[in-house]
Amino acid sequence: MADTGSGTRTSTWKHQPFAMYKKNRSGAHHGFTLVELLVVIGIMAILVSISLPSVAGLLRSSRLTTGSSQLSNHLALSRQYAMAKNCQVEVRLYELPDASNASATMPTVYRAYQSYSLNNNGSTAAAITKLIFLPEQICIVNNTTVSSLLNPLNPPYFVTGTTAGTPLATYSPSSYSYTSFHFKPDGSTDLNPSSAQTWFLSLANQHDTNQGSTGVPANFVTLQIDALTGRVRFFRPN
Repeated sequence: MADTGSGTRTSTWKHQPFAMYKKNRSGAHHGFTLVELLVVIGIMAILVSISLPSVAGLLRSSRLTTGSSQLSNHLALSRQYAMAKNCQVEVRLYELPDASNASATMPTVYRAYQSYSLNNNGSTAAAITKLIFLPEQICIVNNTTVSSLLNPLNPPYFVTGTTAGTPLATYSPSSYSYTSFHFKPDGSTDLNPSSAQTWFLSLANQHDTNQGSTGVPANFVTLQIDALTGRVRFFRPN
């Protein structure tokens, strides 16, 4: 407020904010032209198209790492349970319909597993873990050259769902089968310990078709089980 000398006060503070507002506002106005926006969008599209294959490859590799680590840990925990509870533990590797085909009713892909404790004579099995699925698109390679545990010997045991006679979660007996082996109370397995026979499972992306002479794609993981000690080793070439 200012005194004009005539006893009348005038208000000057009202005008100052308006002047500052106009100045700031005029200095802040700046936009992009349509051409500039199109150039930016074009650059972004190029970068996305270049990075997509790399991102997809990283996701596939990450799922494979996760799946193999989870299965390895599951086997180790099953062995520990057998030793801690002084019982046999049966590990089942399930062959199920392809997850991408909701109407499929035939077992085609090994992509789940579960463990059971057995009573003294092995006549009763009680689940000690839930049914665990491998990550999306990850499976156990159904080739006995690289997954010897899937070889229907005695043991390991090959059982069809119709033989088991009970549904498995949402799967009818006719739509699943499984291969199993056992951990003993001393931590060993019932697998043949002969040096001529090694026991292993290989995991890969089920849609990787470039398998070459090895029977597995370039990106895979192999879990080896020592029949005498029951210990699991982890191999990954890439």
